[in-house]
Amino acid sequence: MVNRGGRPRALTPSHIQVLLNIVAEHPQASLDEIANELYRQSGLQVCSA
Repeated sequence: MVNRGGRPRALTPSHIQVLLNIVAEHPQASLDEIANELYRQSGLQVCSA
């Protein structure tokens, strides 16, 4: 994925991999649950709104 300027990406490739793993392991999780788990595993805080 190429970012062609503007605001820098919030998710690094490693964050994306963690996110994909969370969704694969917990396919029925809510956005809040996914956001909380992403923070727990990577330290990245995101808004689920």
